[in-house]
Amino acid sequence: MKLAAAALFSLLVAGAPAASRAGPDRLEQAPMPAPRAAHSATLLADGRVLLAGGCRLDGCENGISTDAILFDPATKAFSAAGQLVTAR
Repeated sequence: MKLAAAALFSLLVAGAPAASRAGPDRLEQAPMPAPRAAHSATLLADGRVLLAGGCRLDGCENGISTDAILFDPATKAFSAAGQLVTAR
């Protein structure tokens, strides 16, 4: 299942509880493990989305992430995908 870029961004960036994002153009999902901004989000061939790096929501000056996570729209769940060699 492919999602439009705008819908994907709204689903993944905030990490708020699923109920607050439910609506006709949004999917219900588990909350993101750690909210982030300015991260990459790459749609993989199998339909999952890889999120890598990014800033904490309170700003990049407070730390840049080295972790990567996967979002699976089939299960509406996040899972760890490892660590980046360099924070980005």
